Amino acid sequence: HVCPFLVLKVYPHFLHTASVASRPEHFSQLERMVYFSSFLTPPAQADAIDRATQQELGQWVLASNTAVAIFNADDQLHFASPSFMQLYAVQPGAQTFRSIISHCFHQQQGPRITAPLSQWINTVQAKRRSIPVRTFEVVMLDGRWMWGTEVTFTNQWTMVQIIDFTAIKNKEFALQKAHAEAVLAAKTDDLTGLPNRGAIIQRFHQLYEYSLGQN
Repeated sequence: HVCPFLVLKVYPHFLHTASVASRPEHFSQLERMVYFSSFLTPPAQADAIDRATQQELGQWVLASNTAVAIFNADDQLHFASPSFMQLYAVQPGAQTFRSIISHCFHQQQGPRITAPLSQWINTVQAKRRSIPVRTFEVVMLDGRWMWGTEVTFTNQWTMVQIIDFTAIKNKEFALQKAHAEAVLAAKTDDLTGLPNRGAIIQRFHQLYEYSLGQN
């Protein structure tokens, strides 16, 4: 997959192919992504990039399975890759972060929301744009685990990239289980299945220290 950060680093100016009177809301997916990058583009660097290469890189991102979304300073969804739209069940028309999450909640799609909806959104909103680069985990209703990276720019536009790391998370759970089993085995007598001498002494010390703290 092509990392979307690479496309933004290319500093494309595909926007210039559109009519001067064109507005961002009328742009195609590719034009929207490149229009966003124009906010970050030093013109001298952009001129050094072949326009065909710029468009090709953008098409690679759109064709990949990378879930990418770009929100403007007013938190309106400016661009979403097909993978992101599928992952968060993004509906046609103007959308904001709040409207996307609300739709997911009511349709039982997308991320798992354990708290009341308004409380969950307020908690997440307090974290968004809090630092230039933020990473976070997302548990989906279908059991998948996602790793998110949020990049916030000085103009308060923000880009979110979501990747599936379920396999890695499952390995983490397996390691935690194996560790717990190893600790239990180290404290258990093989013959009787009861706590062994070391475990009993350790527990005695814990109770002794606890009793000292109560006095």
